[in-house]
Amino acid sequence: MSFYNVIAEYENKIPVTESFEINAKDSADLNNVTKTASDGTMYVNSWKNGNTDNTSYGLVEFDLENYDFSKIVSAKLAVYGNSIGRDRNGNITISDIGTDWDNTAIYGDIAYNPTKEITKINSNTASVFPVGNYSEIDITEYLRKYSGNEIGIGIASDYASDVTLSGKTVKTL
Repeated sequence: MSFYNVIAEYENKIPVTESFEINAKDSADLNNVTKTASDGTMYVNSWKNGNTDNTSYGLVEFDLENYDFSKIVSAKLAVYGNSIGRDRNGNITISDIGTDWDNTAIYGDIAYNPTKEITKINSNTASVFPVGNYSEIDITEYLRKYSGNEIGIGIASDYASDVTLSGKTVKTL
């Protein structure tokens, strides 16, 4: 994640800003078939075969301790597009999913249960996650009000996006 934080404001109301990045603490994908989170990449895909839900979700965690987000100007989730199997249209939803997981966790019978939607993007996969590039997804409003020491962010699609991502940073200003 990258942030741009207002650190001072002078009489003429010109803000002085600093930028900083928070690197991902952990990332994984939650495979809905095996209920496991694994590796450092995130495979995001929505696919059902009859009654079998084969959906995979991207998970990325950030340690936010010692940061005050109340005055941030901008906060963006930076996600790297590794590959796209099929470029289709639909909704990509970014949600708060908590932090009760790690990339080696075996979940048993856990479901992907976001606690709060952060943003939803209706577009084709390549526009949101271009291969070989970072996407910066605006999460400013959500983080301005966030008070926890860490955050788990989930990436889901309601269509067969068939995309592999790497969650890297939050950028701020």
